[in-house]
Amino acid sequence: MSAEIGFQEERLVNSLQKLNEMFRNGGVSFDVDGVEADSAPCAVTELNLRLGTDYRVNNLTKYWGVVDLLRKNHPQIKDPRGYAIDLWNCDEVVGNPDPVAGAWLLANYFNHEGIIPYRITSRLSRTRKATLNWYKARMPWVDEKLIWMQEGDEEPGKNFKVDTIKKLCPRFHFDDSFEHAKEIVEKTDTTVILVPQPWNINYIVNKPPEDKRILTPVSDWRQPAKLADVYIRLAAMLGDVAQSCTSTPLSIY
Repeated sequence: MSAEIGFQEERLVNSLQKLNEMFRNGGVSFDVDGVEADSAPCAVTELNLRLGTDYRVNNLTKYWGVVDLLRKNHPQIKDPRGYAIDLWNCDEVVGNPDPVAGAWLLANYFNHEGIIPYRITSRLSRTRKATLNWYKARMPWVDEKLIWMQEGDEEPGKNFKVDTIKKLCPRFHFDDSFEHAKEIVEKTDTTVILVPQPWNINYIVNKPPEDKRILTPVSDWRQPAKLADVYIRLAAMLGDVAQSCTSTPLSIY
């Protein structure tokens, strides 16, 4: 048994080294909110303070989950989408989140391995200072020149991500929105790795087999160190591909 465990660990280490090389040479980018910055708890806390409610993060079952809550329960708010955009881009939300579980660990590991990601966020431009300060405080090795943000304060969305990914051409991109992921794989050659969150878990569990360039290594959004675990499981998937020599959903070769 111990020899088998040792073989499996050696294979995983080899797979990690191969995956590191693929990320180092092919390029990688990260979304910010829900991928590295765990801003949803801050957004829900701020929403509860404003409305006197008791919402939880797991109430956000869609990417625009705050909008759904407002439309269903708060008819006095006439522009739910505008309210949600302001909420997600206010100082209390963009400046205070903890890193997503495992995000600091993976970012630090990438830094030591010479893997230098882009950060691509559709946060409004007015949050730039708070965003840069967040990275300086939480991940000081991140080069602010590699943090891509919108120039204006128009409504955020997938178009900015897609257009930026087209310019930068990373081979891999980490995101928390399966809607954005679908748009990215349809319009670019980039493979998307989906980080589990309440608003994408239904997609992860029921992912269509044709979505082969949207990878879902982890399905538990509450998992400790989940972003680091996403990468480890991705390497394990790579090892399985190499061992079986068959076509699998891990279409990264």
